[in-house]
Amino acid sequence: MFGEIHRNALSVLPFAVSTAGASPRQGPGHRPEGFPVHQFIWVGGGSGLFTAGKESRTLTAGEGVFLRRSTPHSYEGEALSTLWYTFAGAEGLLDYLGVGDYRFFRVPDFLPRAFAEFYCNIAGRDSNLLRRSALGYAFTVDLLDAVCTPEKETVFRVRRYLENHYSDPLTLDDIAREAGMGRYAFCRYYHAARGKSVMDELRAIRLEKAKMHLRYGTEPIARIGALCGFESPSYFIRCFREEIGCTPLAYRKKHMPV
Repeated sequence: MFGEIHRNALSVLPFAVSTAGASPRQGPGHRPEGFPVHQFIWVGGGSGLFTAGKESRTLTAGEGVFLRRSTPHSYEGEALSTLWYTFAGAEGLLDYLGVGDYRFFRVPDFLPRAFAEFYCNIAGRDSNLLRRSALGYAFTVDLLDAVCTPEKETVFRVRRYLENHYSDPLTLDDIAREAGMGRYAFCRYYHAARGKSVMDELRAIRLEKAKMHLRYGTEPIARIGALCGFESPSYFIRCFREEIGCTPLAYRKKHMPV
């Protein structure tokens, strides 16, 4: 929407909004050189596999990733809708908050309404370069402050652990130990933070990985279940049918290349 800004505005302003918008059906993206501006992108619906640098995570509605400029990244997903906001400048702010090349985050409760208001303001008839710069900086500070708290870091440390160990026979005690908490306190904490149990989260991650194997791999169904951490082929098929609405074999046939 404001693609020209990052090329010109920083000569007179310390911060500039570049683009903001939404895509009801986000196509796959592969950017080995990254963007020339900083980017927030978050999932509005569906799910997708997002890779930032060398780390990959399956993101669902209400989750997103911040990408610093020039950070290699890619994403693809099924029925994936996204919202995004990009900007230039504010390098000192990012360094002050300890933001590296990227940061995965849970969408703060205030973001849907705040983003809608922000978008209306920067796209309005009275919008100009100076106003967009001021509104964008305030919006960016609020958003970064919300996603860089230690509490949210614990949630995403656990998510990263699940993403890296989903094929292992994880127990609740294993996961709570990673969070540095007792199992009962951890269960309450995680459900309050995510609105679901950690074991439901683990199962969802395993099923997303299984879908990728079914769409792009050639392994037998039983082998895919084992690779994705399911204790038996029958349990894998049952979980898949309950969540996806069909068997793994039917899903594979549906998504076979023509």
